Amino acid sequence: MNEIGKKFARYYRAVDGSTMMGYLLPFTLHAHPDVQKFIWESGVGALSEQGYGMVDLVKIATN
Repeated sequence: MNEIGKKFARYYRAVDGSTMMGYLLPFTLHAHPDVQKFIWESGVGALSEQGYGMVDLVKIATN
């Protein structure tokens, strides 16, 4: 992530007006497909009902 200049953290404003820090954390999830589906649809962490804690797929270069 350093090589491409990607930011690791950002500040976000929650619906209630509070400010929170969000982090970009690359990880590999080893779980049952049903658990993966739940995390993909629901998010992880605090305030996921407000859209925080979202999971994104990273494209991996296959050179």
